Formats: sequence, C-alpha cells, structure tokens
Amino acid sequence: MHKIFHCLCLTIFAATVIQADSAADKERERLILKVNYVLEQTTVLEYLKKCVSEIRKDGKTLPAAKYSSYLNVLNAYSQNRWFVADTGLSEKWFSDVRKLMEYMHKTRDIIETAIHNHQTGSAKYKQTVEYFNAAFTRFAELVKKPVRVSAKVRQQAGQQKLLWRKAMKKKYNIKP
Repeated sequence: MHKIFHCLCLTIFAATVIQADSAADKERERLILKVNYVLEQTTVLEYLKKCVSEIRKDGKTLPAAKYSSYLNVLNAYSQNRWFVADTGLSEKWFSDVRKLMEYMHKTRDIIETAIHNHQTGSAKYKQTVEYFNAAFTRFAELVKKPVRVSAKVRQQAGQQKLLWRKAMKKKYNIKP
C-alpha cells in the first residue's frame, strides 16, 4: 500500500514539474515573439484592401459581425508599439481608417436592426444608409492613398525600436 502511494505521489510530482517547465517555456516563447515581432506595411495594406473588396462584394454589404472582426484586427495593428517603425505608415492616417471602420460597424448595426424591425421605409434608415455609403467611400479613398511618414521619422522610430529590442534581449537573456 505504501509503495502504491509513493509511486502515485512521485508520478504527480513529476507531472507537476513537467507542466511547470512547459508553462515557463511557453512564456519565454511569447516574450521572444514579442521582442522579434515585425508588422509589415504590405500586411496592413493588403488587409485593408481585402476589407474594401469584401465589403462591397457583388453589391451586397456584410453583416455587422464581420465589421467587428475587421475592427478587432485593426485595433490589434494600432496597438502595436512600433507601428511607425515597422510599417512606415502614419498613425493619424491609420487612426482615421480605424475610426471609419468603427463608424461603419455602428451604422451597419443600426441598418440591420431597422431591417429586422421592418423599418426600412423610415427616414432614419435611409439617412443611415447614406451615411454608411459615404463612410465606405471615404474608407476606400483612404485605403487607396495611404499616408506614409517621412524617412527621417521612420528612421528615428526604427532606432528607438532597436534600442528597445536590445534592452529586452538583455533583460530576458534572449540570444540572437
């Protein structure tokens, strides 16, 4: 009986140690990915172009939930600490793009509610559709003509990112 108890305790202890090591390894991998992460300009622009093409595919508009998923991705891009250094795009321009997507999401939600409540003949519905169309037109124009920062600003941001990466690699003992 004691042998079985000791074997069981040993097995539980070993499993706990292995799990703790894997959790520490996962945390370390997450830190390495965070330090080495680079958001490419082409990634951002291609995603925005995909949004424009999917919003008006075959003359149909998307459900509000799809705008929410687009907005989540754009929010993740905008929260990137080194957005300017990585992409070379203007933060103000990207903020305007993100705000337009948020506005389209809200107006699309109002439109879907009006359709569900059979109020498509109301003046509010028609005005909301016009606002949505104007916002989409503005969104498409902004995506066609992205605003880039000057080379000097991007270089300065890149230097700051390099200093930060060096400090993080030293702090977490990450080898290149």
